[in-house]
Amino acid sequence: MFNTSFNFYGFFIILSLIIPLIFISIDLYKKNVRLEEILFLIFLELLCILFFGKLINYIMNYKTTKSNLLTIGLSSYGGVTGLVISLLLFCKLFHYSFIHYLKKHIIYVPLMYSISKLGCFFVGCCYGIKYSGVGNIIYNYSDIAPKRVSLFPIQ
Repeated sequence: MFNTSFNFYGFFIILSLIIPLIFISIDLYKKNVRLEEILFLIFLELLCILFFGKLINYIMNYKTTKSNLLTIGLSSYGGVTGLVISLLLFCKLFHYSFIHYLKKHIIYVPLMYSISKLGCFFVGCCYGIKYSGVGNIIYNYSDIAPKRVSLFPIQ
């Protein structure tokens, strides 16, 4: 796609975490949740989403990749797992209703997922199948996708 050293994957992963958490924070603040609790929840969510996203991806791909836990990408299943675990911990610590907080967060999961998949699209890690029809993509500079092959992206 692009011959650049810019890290599209990392950029879109960061955006996929920050944008929904901003909306969640605003929503919780309007519901009179204390600012300290909101900041703790955001920190806990970021930590759990990143840790479990990497852990699940590592477990699913440990035989096929030479990456370690720090350099491997993220799994969306792991991210959702981390989100649920962080909500469980938060609600246990502060005596809130888990279902109530899960309902507040779950509506933003598709937004997180779609923004992160833009990163996959630009990097070519989910490059798809050979396809020469309308909408095909050719990755000339990807380290992962086959070079100079028309592909149908599956993001």
